Amino acid sequence: MYQTYKFIKTSTAGNRTGFILGKNAYESKKKIMGIILKKVNLEAEQYAFLWEENANCIMNMAGEELSGGAVLASPVILGNYLGKTKVITVGNRLKSEIANKDKNKIYVRTQMPLSMIRNRPQRMKANCLGNNDGYKVDLEGISYFVTREPIQKKKTMKIFKQLDKELYTENVLCLGIIEVDKPNNSKPTVWIKDVGTITAEQGCTTGTISAQLSFPVKNGWWKQPSGESICAKINGEIVIEASVERLSDGNIYINDL
Repeated sequence: MYQTYKFIKTSTAGNRTGFILGKNAYESKKKIMGIILKKVNLEAEQYAFLWEENANCIMNMAGEELSGGAVLASPVILGNYLGKTKVITVGNRLKSEIANKDKNKIYVRTQMPLSMIRNRPQRMKANCLGNNDGYKVDLEGISYFVTREPIQKKKTMKIFKQLDKELYTENVLCLGIIEVDKPNNSKPTVWIKDVGTITAEQGCTTGTISAQLSFPVKNGWWKQPSGESICAKINGEIVIEASVERLSDGNIYINDL
C-alpha cells in the first residue's frame, strides 16, 4: 500500500528547499527522510514539513533547525500572495509577508525576534580548520563559525565533528561554517546532524545573519554562492529579505512505512 505525499520545491536566493506537505507526513518524518535521502533524489539542499492549522502555517525542518529561507518560502507555497502569513518554526511565531513581485520572482520579507540570537559573536580560532581566526555565532538551533580567512581543508564529517568539540556545540542541532570574502560575499556549508548531511549551501539566511553579525555591511545585502543576494538587518529585530521561486511540485509515493 502506497502513501502519497505532496511535494513542492522552492528556491530562496538559490537555496533549494523541498517541502513535504501535511501533518501526517511530519509525524512519519524519520521514515520519510530515510527513504528520500537513500532512494529518491529530489535535488534539494534542505527539507521541511509544512501544513496549515488554525489559520496559521506550521513548519518544521527535517533537522529541526532554524531556516529563514524556508520561512520566506512558506507564504509562496500556500498561495497567500496578498496578505501576511504567520509561520511557526522551532517554537517561535514568525511573520512572513510579500514585499514585492515581478514577472518571475516574488520577494518576501520575514521578521524574527532578537531572542533567536542566542549568543553574539565570540572571537576565536578554529584549530581543526588550520588555526583560522573568526567568530562563533549561536542562533536558535544552529551555530556557525564565520571567518574571513580561506579554509584550505575539505569540510568533511571528521572536520565538522572536530569543530563541534572546539566550539562546544555538541548539543546544538546543526553546525555551519561561513567563509566571507570581499566585503559581502558569503559561502556557507552546513552540517544537519539529525539528518546526517553536509551541504555547500547555494543560499543561506541564518548564515547571512551570522555573517552580518560578525562582519556587518551597511546595507545588509550579502551575495550568495548562487549569485543572488539575501538581506539581513539587525536592530530591534531581525529582518531578512530575499527572492523566492516555486521550482516544481509533484507527489512522493512511499510504500516502506
